[in-house]
This record gives sequence, structure tokens and C-alpha cells, in this order.
Amino acid sequence: MKVHIPLGENRNSHIGLFSNAWPSARKDFRTPGDESWKIYAMALRDLVVSGDSAVIVKGLADENRQVRAICARALGFLRSEDSVSDLSAALCGDEWATVRLITADSLGMIYSDYAIESLRSAKKSEEE
Repeated sequence: MKVHIPLGENRNSHIGLFSNAWPSARKDFRTPGDESWKIYAMALRDLVVSGDSAVIVKGLADENRQVRAICARALGFLRSEDSVSDLSAALCGDEWATVRLITADSLGMIYSDYAIESLRSAKKSEEE
């Protein structure tokens, strides 16, 4: 049974907390002695538990690249077919390679015909 907890107003608090702990310039997920990875895990958990892919997909356009990455990851865990076009756009257009990598992974997790075609198209355009 899938539980749906709308993020609504809380979306900003969840993503804001994460964004403050994980600034866009941060280069690594774990730095020795840094416990902020726990905030990443809690934010990812809360996004996935919310099940609100329509709200999470908005994070793909966030100015903080870490937020874009975590939202792409959450959409993959949700297997959100409604987000495939947005994930495809991020796969082909995000400036940060990590976001593109996580987006490709999430499209693979969704594994719908449209998601697989998006991956094939991205690969084809990269080869050209």
C-alpha cells in the first residue's frame, strides 16, 4: 500500500533544510567527520514518502544542484512515469554531471517504455 503525504508547504522546509546543509558548491557526499549526510538521507526519505512527484519535479529546476540531484533521485525511487519528460530534459540539459548521472539512473529505475526511449535518445545525441 502506497502512502501519500502531500509536501505542500513542507516541501520548502524539507528542501530548504537540505539546501542549507548541502550548498550547491559542495563537491562530495561524505567528508570525514561530517554528519550532514544524515540530512540528505532524511530529506530523500521524506521526499519519497510524500509520494508527491508533481511537487518534487519542481526541484529539478532549483538553483542548488544538490537539490536538483536529490529530487531526481526521489523521482526514480517513486518510479514516477509522470516525471519522465522533466527527467529527460535534465538528462540532456543540466550543467552538473552528477545530476545527469542520477537522472539517467532514475530513468532506468522508472523503466517505462518512454523512460527507456529517453535514455536511448540521450545516448544517441551524445554520440552525434
